[in-house]
Amino acid sequence: MDNALPSWADAELTRELPHLAAASETQTVEFKREFPKHAGDLAKEIAAFATSNAGMILLGVEDSGEIIGIPEGGKDVVRRGIRERLEGIFNLVRPTITPGIRFAVFEDKVVAAITVPKGAQPIYYASSIPYHRLLTAARPMAPDDVIEAVLSWSTAHGQASPEAEFLGGLAPFWAQVDLTVSERKLRQLNPWAENLRWTAGHQADLARRFAASVPHELEALAEPLDKLASALEVIAQERPMLSGPSLEVLGAIQDAEQIVEEVRAKYLGPGRFNAKVAADQRAVVVSEAKLLSGLIERIEADSSGSIYQAAQSEASKLGEALFYAASIGAGVGDAAACAELREIAAALRAIEKMPVYMDGGKSLLKIFDAARDADRRLQQWLRVAEA
Repeated sequence: MDNALPSWADAELTRELPHLAAASETQTVEFKREFPKHAGDLAKEIAAFATSNAGMILLGVEDSGEIIGIPEGGKDVVRRGIRERLEGIFNLVRPTITPGIRFAVFEDKVVAAITVPKGAQPIYYASSIPYHRLLTAARPMAPDDVIEAVLSWSTAHGQASPEAEFLGGLAPFWAQVDLTVSERKLRQLNPWAENLRWTAGHQADLARRFAASVPHELEALAEPLDKLASALEVIAQERPMLSGPSLEVLGAIQDAEQIVEEVRAKYLGPGRFNAKVAADQRAVVVSEAKLLSGLIERIEADSSGSIYQAAQSEASKLGEALFYAASIGAGVGDAAACAELREIAAALRAIEKMPVYMDGGKSLLKIFDAARDADRRLQQWLRVAEA
């Protein structure tokens, strides 16, 4: 049978064709009864295979598996035209991918096979839309799917893609915004309110810069980043009033808080980070716990009370580091553990502004008790985490 084949026909594909058609469409095989009228219909199938797995597209096969062939496929001019059209369609897929083109003959019917390799990049696009293969169809990828594919690819290849690098830079910034928004809900008086307004303005500028540099695969992030910047600008431009924050400011705080939670859940959840990031964050908590215990010992050893002002500032910095670890969430346990760590961090942050009076040491004792209670809670947190 092979000897009777035209020189342009692929013998192996010709032998396999009846079996491929009889097996129906699968994760690796797609049927097309004719050359699609719209180039994008074929480009998305190619992009989907390049993203998910190597696959084959058979032109001239019905969805039912019936081999109907390409009209006049035996003519050189027709096959040459198919190759030229396919090469043009290949250029619609980004990043660049180079499928193969073969022809088979079954009962004088010619079928074209496009063999698509698994791409070297994590995501492939057709008409700027990311696609992947799900069972028997090419499907647009949801933002969650894009993130998972990018991070999985980065982990497997031991290198950071532009998307992973972007998220790696966004994560600590997001923790900082989380802290600003959380503390703005609690701190109303100068100098904290003034410092927070300045911080909010700086973070608004950074949020817009992040929005302007979002990689194509993460373009859905641009809108929430811009909205966050607008909310932070409202907080930054607040004019202090004795009656408290205006309704506009309260609304901006609520908007910012919601954006922080939604983006973190979709793009920056603990599961998005690799084992090294999780280990690093856990090491931060352990290190800060040791520093806090050391601070307690120094306070206990100080009989003059001169250490308290510096201790208040140090406790606040420890709380800041713990808050960032809890906000990122990698390596610090489940939601309940993160929430408890945030509360411990908030308690340490509050120590900084606890007032000191000439009251025979009572106010100093309150500061010490607060620091000691935070230390006790953090040690308990670590014991539970290690259990």
